[in-house]
Formats: sequence, structure tokens, C-alpha cells
Amino acid sequence: MGAPRSMTQGGGGDRGGSSRPGDRRLMARRAAGERCPMAAERGGRRRGGVRGCGGAAAGSGGDSWAKVRGSGGRRRRRGEADEGARARLLTAVGKGASQIGNSEKPKMANGAIHRRVHGWKGNNLPSPSQVVQLYRSKGIKGMRIDDPDKGALDAVRNSGIVALVLDTANGVLAELASNPSIAASWVQANVRPYYPDVNIKYIAVGNEVEGGAMQSILPAMRNINNALADAGLGSIKVSTSIKFNVIADSYPPSAGRFAQPYMVEIARFLASTGAPLLANVYPYFAYRDGKGRINLNYATFQPGGGGGATVRDDHNGLVYTNLLDAMVDAIHAALEKAGAPSVRIVVLESGWPSAGRSGASMDNARNYNQGLINHVGQGTPKNGQALETCVCAMFNENQKPDDITEKHFGLFYPNMSPVYPIRFA
Repeated sequence: MGAPRSMTQGGGGDRGGSSRPGDRRLMARRAAGERCPMAAERGGRRRGGVRGCGGAAAGSGGDSWAKVRGSGGRRRRRGEADEGARARLLTAVGKGASQIGNSEKPKMANGAIHRRVHGWKGNNLPSPSQVVQLYRSKGIKGMRIDDPDKGALDAVRNSGIVALVLDTANGVLAELASNPSIAASWVQANVRPYYPDVNIKYIAVGNEVEGGAMQSILPAMRNINNALADAGLGSIKVSTSIKFNVIADSYPPSAGRFAQPYMVEIARFLASTGAPLLANVYPYFAYRDGKGRINLNYATFQPGGGGGATVRDDHNGLVYTNLLDAMVDAIHAALEKAGAPSVRIVVLESGWPSAGRSGASMDNARNYNQGLINHVGQGTPKNGQALETCVCAMFNENQKPDDITEKHFGLFYPNMSPVYPIRFA
């Protein structure tokens, strides 16, 4: 779950678009990938680190996922300006992953897809091409690129990555919402030149958007969705990435509801298009901030271990053996209350740090991430379908700001040796 981030304010800003052709051209260039001067903080994990998440994507035939971030990118502190296009490579390793041609959508069937997040907030990290090779050596077949980056997209082209999540930059969200022609320019610049050599599965319109910029999410999603359809790319699904604090009353899980009305409209839009809701779900932060109220075994997929390792929802009788399932089912409950029960959930980010503050250790990180990889194929108590999920992150990053915990979410050291033993399939 990303740290609170300030966004471009003004409820979608300039919704009618500029009245001058020159201004419209400038907006289109920005939306197509040029540096955007608008003050905005990157949505991402609450830990303020890499948004890319090596994850576990569920599905039949479980293909692996990955994420790459352009070498110029780094996560900003609060208040820093948007520094332009940045991309991160998220990896995912799949159970029973099957090779699928790049022109096909991944076929998911008995297992779960596992991805890992890779970011570039370090001065000693491998190059994107080296990272792609590492992902391939681990059977990773999924990727997320946030902020379209030509170098990252070119590196993925015909690389064996069979499913990619492409983010729009939060900094251009208001522009994408303001004018359909700007969204069309974004699609023509960032999707059309690469598809199907780069098999884009989802486009995430905004990541953990907060403040007045939230009003831009739905119109931007509509404009991107229409632009894809007009370009003959309607099979690519359009969604947005949320942080867990959009859910109110998350305990018990059946009480889950959206805290803000705008999420109800987004949920109904997703239901109308068949797209999933992308969610960043971090049991680690719930455990850490719970100050002893949450059982560690329950938070890290470890059975038994004393009281509190199992939770029963008295409203529906469902029994939860891990915190991730409870959090995801709270989102399911919110979708139902919004009139969108058919919307799937993709956990786009999740992970556990191996060092740092309370609860961060090698053992806990290994237990959580291995448990996640092993578990997601089972689905949640409320929804037994395999759950697409990302495990964050790929590498430890030595230039993460603030909390030292932020530097230790990686599965690998920068020299590409594992931080701790973990099985990807």
C-alpha cells in the first residue's frame, strides 16, 4: 500500500480541455509520454518504495509475471514533482506456467500466476535487460510497467512475457480525463506501437490516487477504454490501482464497503467492461500498525501457533486462516455493496520486508511470500477462484527514502542472488 501522495488537484482539471490548439497539442504530447510538470506523487506501496511488484497472478495455467522500471525512475518523497516517465518491471512466477505466443492472452487454469516487483531506487541495480534475463531464468512470464517507457517496452518485446500491465502516469491523469483526443494520443504512442509484440493485458489508469485527482480516474478510464476500442484494441482491459484504505469497515470481511462514492461508480464501470479491480494489499502494514492485535502466524500464512491464527466471520460463517484472504474478501464485499459482484480482484502489489521495523525479518518475509505463492491458487473463502497477485519486490533497493524497512522488500540482492530461499513454482 503506497504512502499518501499528493496529486494534481481540481477534480480532473480542465475537464473541457484547452480552447487553444497549441495548448491541446501540448497536453497531448504530455499524455503521450513527455515530462509532465504537474505536481504529483507516484502512487505506490504504502512503504513508499517500488511500485513494481513481483507477484503471483492466479489463473489456470498460471503464467508468471514481472515488472520493469526505467533506469531513470525513482520513488519520490512527498511533495516532490513528477519527474517524467518511469517504468518498473514486475516479475511473476507461475505454477504450471505454459508457454503462450505473444499474440495470445495468457490462459490460466489450475494454478496461480506469481509475479515479483522490480524497481530502480538504487545505485547498484542490474540493467533492465539483465533483469529480463533473470525473470526468464525463473520462468517469469508477466510484467507491469508503470509510466510508459520506450526502453522498457522495447526490452519486453518478443521476450516471452505473455501478459503485461501498463500504467498511465498519475501526473497525466487529469489530462487523460479532460479530452478524448489526449487519451487517443496516449494509446497511439504507448500501446499501438508495441501490441501484440508486447502482450498488454491490463492498463492501470492511476495508482493509489488521492485527493481531488480521484475525480479524474473514471473519466480517464472511459477515455482510454474508448480509445482502445477505436484502435481495435478492445481486448485490453482498463482499470485502476487502489490502496486498501478505500475500504471502510473491513472487519469482519463481510462488512467491507467503499469509503468514497467515486469507487462505487468505478466498480460499476468495471462490471460493464469485464475488467478487474487492481488492488494493493499489504498484510505486513496491517500487522505492524496493529501493535500486537493481529497474530503473526495469521498474517504470514502459518497455520496454528496459538489463538488468533483463525478468524471466523459471524455474519456469513466463513473462516479465515490468513489476513490476505480477509482483506481481499473485504474488497469483494465492497464490490457487492456497490452493485458490482462480478468484478474480479487482482492483487497488484503485496509483500513482506526481510529487515527493518517491527515484524520485518528473513523468516517472516520468506514465510509470507512463499505462503502467498503457495496459497493464491486456492482463492479466498468468499471466492474460490485462483487469485492474480504480485509479490513485491524483486530487489532490495538502497536508495529508498525514509523508513529503513523500505529498502528490504526484495527477493533478490542487486547482484541477483536470493535474499532467502524461495520456490517460484
